Amino acid sequence: MAIPDQIRIRYEAGYHTRFIGTYDRGRKQFMAFVVASFTTPTKRNRVQRKQWYAVLHTFDKAGNHLQTQASYAGDTTPGGEDAVVEKAQAKRTEMLESLGKYTLKDVRVKLFSVTIDGHRFGLEDTTDDERGESVTLWPNDLFFTPPWNGTYST
Repeated sequence: MAIPDQIRIRYEAGYHTRFIGTYDRGRKQFMAFVVASFTTPTKRNRVQRKQWYAVLHTFDKAGNHLQTQASYAGDTTPGGEDAVVEKAQAKRTEMLESLGKYTLKDVRVKLFSVTIDGHRFGLEDTTDDERGESVTLWPNDLFFTPPWNGTYST
């Protein structure tokens, strides 16, 4: 079984995919998240940092990627993540409101990839010998595999 042209991602209230669906009277699709991505340590800065983003991916009805908006909310601090995550959640809410009326539901989208601030965001083929056919949503680390019914593992 080959990776399908469109990957179904199931809407699940209260879980990772609780902000996905359609807008523009069903003519477009979206996925919105608050995600963390890690920096790569360098010789100059040997500390790996956890950076938080509010992200909105938009797609046409056929699942073609239209745009990714990402808003950097900050790094995790020694005091914790609460403040920066709240900031990212507020920005995600703002991004969702910019869509107008939307419906939370399953989406079917094609593979895509963008790089923002040196971080990879997208839905990519990650097929390998260990896992077999798979697609991963980055940086969320959600893995989709056959039977391609929209469920995922983390």
